[in-house]
Amino acid sequence: MFRAGFGFPAFMLLAMFLRLIFITLLIVFMGRRFRKFGRCKNSALVMLDNKFASGEITEDEYLKRRSILTQ
Repeated sequence: MFRAGFGFPAFMLLAMFLRLIFITLLIVFMGRRFRKFGRCKNSALVMLDNKFASGEITEDEYLKRRSILTQ
């Protein structure tokens, strides 16, 4: 049916490796996407720090807003 047994098993190995690569790339892509959501919160803290450093907001406002963001 199959010649010397090399045709079908080689195809199966190739299909297995392609699936493994696809799943790995999917996990990496999703991990990077979810990591971006975490950065949004940090960027809000950086913006708040910059406003406090430039004197746009008072210390009381800074502490209040920081406590809200870090909850």
